[in-house]
Amino acid sequence: MDTNEKIKRLQLRAKDISLPRQERSEAQEELQWVRFRKDRRPVVSYRKYVFSEFLLNASTTMTFGFMFIRDMIGKKHSDWNLLGIMYVILVVLSLAAICYYSHIKAKFKTEPPDELSKLTMAKSANSAAAALFIFLILLIVAVFMFSRVKTITLNGSNCLYLLVTLEFFHATLTKHFYLACDREDEAAEEDE
Repeated sequence: MDTNEKIKRLQLRAKDISLPRQERSEAQEELQWVRFRKDRRPVVSYRKYVFSEFLLNASTTMTFGFMFIRDMIGKKHSDWNLLGIMYVILVVLSLAAICYYSHIKAKFKTEPPDELSKLTMAKSANSAAAALFIFLILLIVAVFMFSRVKTITLNGSNCLYLLVTLEFFHATLTKHFYLACDREDEAAEEDE
């Protein structure tokens, strides 16, 4: 059977809602492996791909977090020039991370994640959600205990910056926990 025909058949099976979810999931995994084998580019490990996503998410988190803080401080702050310089540095870091991520995606094919990688990523997402929740509680306590600001105003742009920052912070924590767990798994395999 021709590879393109096999890809079309697997795409139809993966999208067929009359099939059970398990069969659609298996068809999707098989489709990923067929596309992986067909691709002629050099291979990059899933770990390196996750690392490039981590860098992209971390730089985006810092940029939007800075935009949130800058918007909260407002233009009354005396160090506005320093904040502008910091903003430019963060944008340059974000652009560098975007270039690195684009380079990895364009030049290399990524091996599909295996079952252990999927399980590790799910555990990492749960750990990241718990860490984000604890961070938010500590942040709220710190703002009210140590802040000299009498009122905190949240408007539409502040809320947008805050939500985007939290979303990318969760993604960054997930990738970080995955890389840490994956490193522990590799160390355990080397010991055996």
